[in-house]
Amino acid sequence: MSRINLLILIAFLTSLNSCGQNSTNDTQSVDLFHTLSPIEYQNALENREIILIDVRTAEEYATGAIANAKNIDYLQDDFESKILNLDRNRPIYVYCKVGGRSGDAVEVFRKNGFHHVVNLKGGIMAWSQAKLPLTANSNTMAKDEMSFENYQKVITENEIVLVDFYAPWCKPCQRMKPLIEELEKKYSSSLRVLKLDYDKNLNLAKSENVTALPMIIVYRNGKKTYSEIKEHSATELEALMK
Repeated sequence: MSRINLLILIAFLTSLNSCGQNSTNDTQSVDLFHTLSPIEYQNALENREIILIDVRTAEEYATGAIANAKNIDYLQDDFESKILNLDRNRPIYVYCKVGGRSGDAVEVFRKNGFHHVVNLKGGIMAWSQAKLPLTANSNTMAKDEMSFENYQKVITENEIVLVDFYAPWCKPCQRMKPLIEELEKKYSSSLRVLKLDYDKNLNLAKSENVTALPMIIVYRNGKKTYSEIKEHSATELEALMK
């Protein structure tokens, strides 16, 4: 074999080895830090080695949780110090309401040396929508902050009603807050804005089919004309008034 051909062969074998190493690393990355659908997540929980963490607030946790979940509130200042007491060698499964806080929590676990962390896609809302079980402390019949009767009264007695289902922990909701306040000022003569905390109005949310946040609903003269789950821009909110 000539010197040139030998060099070409060595370069080719080196390339194969390099590709193989990258593939292995990519697979490990996907396997160790990933997101599962509710059904996949439930099936995985059969593994008794898993540590299941509910990163919602204590109030949210009290409304119903996945069996055997330990509540460590991501929004509390001591979240990071509390997770340091967990076994880094065991798989950590996390979830929240819709997947945002738990997604952020995954990064905190990663930063602190945890090697296998899995997030629930869509959070507890997707879990419930898939009709998967919650613990007995579920209290979906708890009294709403706003009664259904008062809700209907507001809808029927105002020309235009913009219903904003939000939550304090929902980042897109918080980004939309000043936009909605500005809209309310601009159309104060005809628009009534009804801000409803999802966690304090679970029955109303269910009746309006709120499966994620933020959700904007528009009623005109008592008739629903718009309903969508998304973060709306100022332009999109303005268009709803036309």
